[in-house]
Amino acid sequence: MQNNEGILFFGQSLEMAGRGISGARLRTAAQRAGYNVKIIDYVGDLTTDQILKVIEHSYTSTTKFIGFSTSWIENANIKEFAWHNEDFFNKIKERYPKLLIITGGHDELNRNLLMKFSDYHFHGYSDNTFVEFLKMINGVWNHRLVVTDNNHAGSTGRYIDSNNTNPVSHPDEIETVFELEDNFQSYQPVPIEVSRGCIFRCGFCRHPFQGKKDYDSYQRTPDSLARELKRNYDLFGTTRYTVMDDTFNDSIEKINRLRKAVDLAKLPKFEFVAYIRPELLVTKPEMIPMLADLGLRGAFFGIESFNMESRKAIGKGVNIDRVLDAASAMASYNNNQILLHASFIVGLPHESSDDVHRTQEYMISKASPFRSWIWQALGLRNDGVSAKDSQSTFDKNFEDYGYQIPINSNQWRNKYFTVKSATDLTNMLNLQSAPFQKFGGWRVAGAWHINKTDDQIQNEFVDPAQFRIDLKRLSSERVKYELEGMVNE
Repeated sequence: MQNNEGILFFGQSLEMAGRGISGARLRTAAQRAGYNVKIIDYVGDLTTDQILKVIEHSYTSTTKFIGFSTSWIENANIKEFAWHNEDFFNKIKERYPKLLIITGGHDELNRNLLMKFSDYHFHGYSDNTFVEFLKMINGVWNHRLVVTDNNHAGSTGRYIDSNNTNPVSHPDEIETVFELEDNFQSYQPVPIEVSRGCIFRCGFCRHPFQGKKDYDSYQRTPDSLARELKRNYDLFGTTRYTVMDDTFNDSIEKINRLRKAVDLAKLPKFEFVAYIRPELLVTKPEMIPMLADLGLRGAFFGIESFNMESRKAIGKGVNIDRVLDAASAMASYNNNQILLHASFIVGLPHESSDDVHRTQEYMISKASPFRSWIWQALGLRNDGVSAKDSQSTFDKNFEDYGYQIPINSNQWRNKYFTVKSATDLTNMLNLQSAPFQKFGGWRVAGAWHINKTDDQIQNEFVDPAQFRIDLKRLSSERVKYELEGMVNE
């Protein structure tokens, strides 16, 4: 068994868009610095006993920590995760008293549950701070790792703010190395970062790296991308990807860079799913054939609202009729090969419940070019604890946009909604939408993940119950593969 510095648990119980990238990203950063870590990317499917068994089989004389991610765990299923409870962590401390427990991730509910058990919590993109942490626990004096007391509610331990202390200096540093033990099947999509950051500043967005301007400061080079594409093809036969960028089509330059990388890698085929900003399809309609020819098969559109005042407030002021026309052009291009999904937010400035219901009526109608859509309640908080890069423009200036929020709270209200009424309406709309949902956007990647055919993806309605059964079957196979591999070692 290969020695390791630590064991990191990732994963989600419902891989509706395939598997995540964060575990492999941290492992890659560690390996480039000369350290080895073990990653397990399906923690949501493991029982307490299985997790303890994984730790037992993975533990070596050099193991110094165990880590848990909060980012890929769905709040609705939190009761399924036995490992978040105190007894479980007490067992770890009893069996391995010298091991540190670390946590990381953006999911607020699960983060608050886990941070009270952790010695160190990582906030943000932790590629480099994780490496600095590894140096520290190996006795290397480290002035680059900024560690503060964890002052989040109910939490103990130490807090590491990654975004503001050790961001990557060049985007090629985020090239991720997957390994044979990751066991991707050739039909499954592999996650990839083409860039990190976004050129836009949407009012509700909490992404830490907004407003990027210089291509070379956030976009990877074609050579770096080609290495990753070729390596994955050689390992797994991979030709399908989930592009993790917050906005893939933010420039013609980025599309061309990925096009060149696919050519350099000499892939026989290339297909992907990505976040697409529809307003850019209005101003740059030539993007539609470029994206289709590159291999875009599922597009996630952040429409958010049909109300023009609301759209202006969030920084998406392009006329909604022009946006819907562009969406229809993309959906109908080349025999409907790009399948669209849209997201909407309940509780934006200026938008009433009547506005929301009118949008829902359109989405259900035959006029809509979208095969699937989702409603979400607006998230706002008046919180002096959160890192500044975790606050949206709305968070920082909520009164200017017509909101009231008590101090240290997320219980907002405006002229039309409270957070509760927005959440209740969101849940009702999503239930109402369920019978009309087909595969679109990220769900195309989820369909690839469970090996649905192109014909099934094009024609079937999404059956969430069957999807869960298929995912559980795959997860069980992966658990068996991993545990048997450990025993065989």
